[in-house]
Amino acid sequence: MSQEIPSIIGKQSPEFIADAVINGEVVHMNSLDFYGQYVLFFFYEADFSLVCPTEMFALQDALPEFKKRNVEVVG
Repeated sequence: MSQEIPSIIGKQSPEFIADAVINGEVVHMNSLDFYGQYVLFFFYEADFSLVCPTEMFALQDALPEFKKRNVEVVG
């Protein structure tokens, strides 16, 4: 028996605070920094795995389309 996963697209994310590396500098990031924007948060299993680089390169190639649609991409 499969369980249906509820859609979270268009929902507000839970609040979080994290450190991020942006242009080589560590910055403190808060989910409230993105309030009122569309954001794609992506997570990956592990560094240096065989599968993840493929998806990450594909996501990087798609960045202009996300930017055109005013979607901030955070990984």
